[in-house]
Amino acid sequence: MSPDQNPRPRNDPPGDVRGRLSRVPNIDDVPLESAWLKPGQPLGRTAPSIISPDPAVPTDPPLPEEPRRRRLRFRWVLLGFALLVIAGLGIPACTAWQTFGSIERVPVSDVLVPATAEGRNVLLVGTDSRAGIEADQDNAGLILGAGTVGERSDTIIVVNITDDGSKMLSLPRDLWLPINSGSPQRINTAIAQGPEAVIRTIDLELGIAVSSYVQIDLAGFIDLVDAVGGVTITIPHPAFDRASGLDLPVAGEVELDSVQALAFVRSRRYTEMIDGQEVADPTSDLGRVARQQDFIRALLDELTNERNPLVLNDALGSMADAVVLDDRTTFSDVLDIAQTLRTGLPASVVVPTQPASIGGRSVLQLRADSEEVLQEFRIN
Repeated sequence: MSPDQNPRPRNDPPGDVRGRLSRVPNIDDVPLESAWLKPGQPLGRTAPSIISPDPAVPTDPPLPEEPRRRRLRFRWVLLGFALLVIAGLGIPACTAWQTFGSIERVPVSDVLVPATAEGRNVLLVGTDSRAGIEADQDNAGLILGAGTVGERSDTIIVVNITDDGSKMLSLPRDLWLPINSGSPQRINTAIAQGPEAVIRTIDLELGIAVSSYVQIDLAGFIDLVDAVGGVTITIPHPAFDRASGLDLPVAGEVELDSVQALAFVRSRRYTEMIDGQEVADPTSDLGRVARQQDFIRALLDELTNERNPLVLNDALGSMADAVVLDDRTTFSDVLDIAQTLRTGLPASVVVPTQPASIGGRSVLQLRADSEEVLQEFRIN
């Protein structure tokens, strides 16, 4: 990781973090084609009391000690295992515990369900948080899309974790559903009513109960990618998106810095250069969902394979600053989730949808065969 990519210190003001959004090139001032590299040129990166028994009162014989010893021994084994997991990541146990304790909590336990024999569902919501981003900030409109006021969920993913592995279901932001038992809207508007509304909508309308809730904002996304020194993805063709600022002029393995990573996962007008021709992705939001899944898998791969404790510590700090967690998930739950993810990356699943026009708005509706896919994520 180059010196100019070091993550910000933990005591920096939040505004300085979000200020780094200005690193996105202004598309109007710098034509896309002029930023492209020559063919074959590598792409560079711009993380007791004691009571004596009465001898006059008969007492029962003492219980055998072996079961109790076994229980104690089992607890120590569990504790030892947890510490081994943390040590295996190269993170001191005290650091991981302190970081977990510093994460902001949101009171949504009333709408969460405990993990069952079928596993647990972790709801991951990435938001277009405008907090600390001024409307007149350079490239704010380019990064955040139309409008710079309010908050919407840009990414909604359900990660199902079982003893046999994990899989993730991406919900398109244009999915048309009744929001929080109210009128139908695009699902990405649910966050405006709060995290409980998002959880209830997914539970009531899709039949998917949620065990843990995780929310991350844009600034945190930038910090996390910077902490690991970039994320490597593979693209079959050079690609760009003038709306999101994406500019990947070389095909093959490409290492994304934080700005290009954000542009990649937000791209809805993904365009490839194939045989000299611009070919736009015809799948729009569905293609965007697939690219988000690919990127998350790549980011998880970077994190689970990282062995540098300093890098991991920076990643932990970035997550603590930008992540909001529910008030039920425990440190032990997080260790369980992390251990499962280390055994294999989640399989990618997309809920079947079909395009529709409602009130002049282009939306996506569930197809009849979506029930079979949704059933795979039901734990109650």
